[in-house]
Amino acid sequence: MYIPLPPEEPLTAYEEAAHYDWLIAERHYSEPLNAWVRNKPLERFLLKAYASGGLNALKEQYGFECTLLTILPPCTNCQVCRATLPMPLAAQEINMGMHFARAPMMIQLAIGPGSDSFSAMTYWERPPLDGRK
Repeated sequence: MYIPLPPEEPLTAYEEAAHYDWLIAERHYSEPLNAWVRNKPLERFLLKAYASGGLNALKEQYGFECTLLTILPPCTNCQVCRATLPMPLAAQEINMGMHFARAPMMIQLAIGPGSDSFSAMTYWERPPLDGRK
């Protein structure tokens, strides 16, 4: 169980969807750092934008770069979209001695085949919390 503390600055809706919860008792995040993980809250959030405005919404509103996925047999509506979000750290982590307030979170979307296939993966690139490599 965790009790999230409010961040210094309010999170945007995009950051809120992408963020990992800080687990106070364990002193780490709910998802592993420096690893690709499926991010279902972010997936749901971005799917709404995609459903209402397609690839243009993802590109214009959230800065995604999308390319056609080259696979065999060819898929004419399969896309891979990538973006980086400078993600704010939990206040408790900053209090543990981190010397930065944000770290890059890489986001990759897999779209297609068809309109029902949509998934979001995130990779929060971070130094180890305890300072070890």
